Formats: sequence, structure tokens, C-alpha cells
Amino acid sequence: MNPPPLYHPSDKKKTKSSGSGLSQKQRDAIEARAMAVALKHYKKSWDRVVDNSKNKKEEKQTYDLECWKENEHIFAEVKGTSSKGETVTVTYNQVEKSKYKKPRIELFILHNIKLSKNKKKPIAKGGVKKIISNWKPRDCDLKPINYKYTVSKK
Repeated sequence: MNPPPLYHPSDKKKTKSSGSGLSQKQRDAIEARAMAVALKHYKKSWDRVVDNSKNKKEEKQTYDLECWKENEHIFAEVKGTSSKGETVTVTYNQVEKSKYKKPRIELFILHNIKLSKNKKKPIAKGGVKKIISNWKPRDCDLKPINYKYTVSKK
């Protein structure tokens, strides 16, 4: 069986995401806005919240936030987008670890974020929260957008 195509003619509808057609500064502003709203949200209901988003590469952290209260412990992956939030990009590791990871995982999406017109120093405001508790993505909800290709030495 052949893998699904990366582009299909029925994929005519283009959506504006946090990365599509935006500068790095704009993407950073959207990400910072989503993280600020997520931190505020989780600090209201959890005793301890650790932000792993800045050191994910160094310490091989998969999720942005880790939260504790009493005997509960969760991980939260935070996504921000200027789109309607119908799709977000998740990494291979995030998907794989969601299948086996204990404690539970929440996917925190802040969508409909508005960006200022200033491209040199963009400001992100607003946004609508959507939280998926006990996030376990189904294969039918995932679409491959990248592959790692190993070049033969021959």
C-alpha cells in the first residue's frame, strides 16, 4: 500500500496557521501569546506549573508545561495560531509520547490570535482557548507533512 500523498487536489482550502506566510517575529509573537495565556490558565487551578518550553531541546522535554496538584500530574502542549484552530502542527515525538505517556496530556490551543500590523515588532492579542484533555490523537486525525529521508551512500 502506498503512503498518502503530501498534497491532494482536494486540499484546495488553505488555512492561515501560526507558521503559514508569517515572519519569524510574527510566529514568535503568536507563540508567546499562547504561552502567556496557557500559563495564566494553568496557574489558576494547579499548585505548581513548570514552563519547559524554553529548554525543550536541551533537556529533551516533549511538552511545554508540567503541572501538579495534590496527587495529580499532567503535561500540556501549547499551540498558538491566527487561524480558526481547525488544525495545528504537532511533532512526531508529541504524538508518540501521547500514546504511552503517564500522566495525562492536555493539548492547549489558543486560536484566532490577532496580530498588529507592525512587522518589525508584532504584537499578538486576543485568542480563543480550546483545551483537549487526555489528548490521544487518532491516526485518522493526523496528516503527515514531513518525512526524514536518508540518502543512500551508494
